Amino acid sequence: MDESLLAPRRAWALLQDGRAQLIDLRGQAEIDVTRIPGARAIRLDQLPHELATLDRERPVVLVSGTGRAAAELMQVLRSAGITASAVEGGMRAWLDAELPVETGTVHGSPPPP
Repeated sequence: MDESLLAPRRAWALLQDGRAQLIDLRGQAEIDVTRIPGARAIRLDQLPHELATLDRERPVVLVSGTGRAAAELMQVLRSAGITASAVEGGMRAWLDAELPVETGTVHGSPPPP
């Protein structure tokens, strides 16, 4: 996977077949309202400290509210040797594309596969 910015539908396809791992960079309050199924929540400011917990065998797809923060942090991951992309347009674009989401308060994140 060498794309930098992924359309939401492309990102969903990669997640569904297990070819990528999704990291949601939004704040917990936003995630508690709406989240992408299977996404792992890592706060934006914590991602550089969580690099060792990522599966380096599978590309990382980052999502933020509008996509801007995800695109910036994608470069941090790439500098660390991790294959990474960002969802173009972020969670807003994901919702506009009417892709699957979970709603309501969610406590914690699912463990990485």
